[in-house]
Amino acid sequence: MFKQKKDGKLMRKNASVKYFKLTAALIAALLLLFHDAPLRPLSAADGGGECTLAGAAGYFAMEGGCIVLKNRDRNTRFVQSLDFVKEDGGYFFIGVKNISAAEKDRLAYTMGINEKGLICVSSSPPNKINFNFRGRKYEVYHPGMILSKIATVDEFVEMVLKAGKIGSAMNYIVADSKKMCLVEAVDEIHYDYKIVVNGTVCQTNHYHMEKMLKYQGMPLNPSSANRLARAKELVIGSGKTVSVSDFMAAAADHGRAAEYNDLNICRHPDSDYGSKKFDGGTISSMILVSRPGEPPHAYVAIGQPCTAGYERLSIINGACAVNPLKKVLYNSGAANMAADFTRDAYYHFIMPFVRNHQ
Repeated sequence: MFKQKKDGKLMRKNASVKYFKLTAALIAALLLLFHDAPLRPLSAADGGGECTLAGAAGYFAMEGGCIVLKNRDRNTRFVQSLDFVKEDGGYFFIGVKNISAAEKDRLAYTMGINEKGLICVSSSPPNKINFNFRGRKYEVYHPGMILSKIATVDEFVEMVLKAGKIGSAMNYIVADSKKMCLVEAVDEIHYDYKIVVNGTVCQTNHYHMEKMLKYQGMPLNPSSANRLARAKELVIGSGKTVSVSDFMAAAADHGRAAEYNDLNICRHPDSDYGSKKFDGGTISSMILVSRPGEPPHAYVAIGQPCTAGYERLSIINGACAVNPLKKVLYNSGAANMAADFTRDAYYHFIMPFVRNHQ
């Protein structure tokens, strides 16, 4: 488990980039203002799987309830928005999704928390699945759809999982203030899940529940296998309660050797962004907290978690109070572009300069 003295270090690191991020956000906003074509993402990662999930519940979560982490992995040039969503007849929620003409679904959010304290995050399934999908309609049931309509884990199990709404291969962690549910799915019929009241779970991009192993293509993707092992080491290994600060440290983890590559929880592309090399990485992170008697809240890092820093956002009375300017930066994708600018400046200018002048 991470020592408490690291908590202050993490907070100081978050504060140290505050003013640089503000400047970068203004530059990004100007770029968006004068951009005369819609922003389109580049291709996603190399098919090696995307996203790392982890959670703690009950006695294993500091101060009780549930705490869930998602590191979101895509191409590092994806532009994403942090939104504050309220559909007609639905629950208010905070969520992250891509800004793209291809994302026609208004609820295509991949992670978030709603006003009832329900948490939902997803990760991509194995890139090789032993299953014949021929002729089957492939419909992704996004976490945003769940956050808008579902209030508890029990509702999710009955109204989504057992009701046959999971129409595509996907992994999920769904949690409320009392319990977590880990799901590994091939489709609406072939899936498995487990409920955790007191404990921890981790998931990356391959199946590891016993019932699902027969669908897992081999060999395992090295990134998925390494990230799962490291997440279990950091989150499960000590057997102690896990705090928000512990999850922040795990989200920014570069492995025992502190290397910047695709194999760690905080994933990095090749430094030269070569078109024939791995171009994916961790592009955002959320740590979502649901506790009895507390407003649901999220710690959000729009950008690489090792450089972006986290902001706490709370849902009170079905809304989230956010500075209007900051809300525009989040919704437009400018905050995301600013985070990319911060990351690139740090890893491609500041770090090389320091190394060359030591």
